[in-house]
Amino acid sequence: MTLLTNVLELQEVAFAINKIVNAIDRVTIQTNMLAVNGFVEAAHAGEYGKGFTVVSKDIRNLANDSGENAQKIVELVNTIQRQVANVSQDINESIRHTVVGIKDAEVIAKDVEKVNENTEKLLQQYNKLENTAEEIQEAVSQSKEGAEQIQETSKESLNIAQEISIMSQEQFKAMEEIAEAIEEVAAVADELQS
Repeated sequence: MTLLTNVLELQEVAFAINKIVNAIDRVTIQTNMLAVNGFVEAAHAGEYGKGFTVVSKDIRNLANDSGENAQKIVELVNTIQRQVANVSQDINESIRHTVVGIKDAEVIAKDVEKVNENTEKLLQQYNKLENTAEEIQEAVSQSKEGAEQIQETSKESLNIAQEISIMSQEQFKAMEEIAEAIEEVAAVADELQS
């Protein structure tokens, strides 16, 4: 495989990474929406929604981290694309010198050295990009776990609210029975005094 083929493949990889970053941006937006929904549910649940608030805040932080990491990837991809352009330019320059038939081997050696330096920089940028991509993947995974936790907490809060409603109804009924008993006692007391 020639150096030019490698450069073209790197360009294709950079475009593919851009598509992945766009997908991560969409996930980040959706995760932020999920966090907002969690805050709304927490507000509706009142005291019982405190757990929602904590989880929603964590999800929002994860979404923000994902967005920041996606931006870092964009910057790294842009750097890689610039380096690829530099390498391509150096290759074209070397080819031009060769076609023209420059006899000075030192000029060609320097051009090759530039290509090697740019390729080395390109590989370093790619390694940074790979690390950032792993961090984003972990953040997205944590966001998913947070979303599942919110769903579970929602179910628990709903069950608690239903139990409280049932207990309130039972307590109200008991109060009515006590009120009726008091009225009966008062009526008996009135009859005894008459």
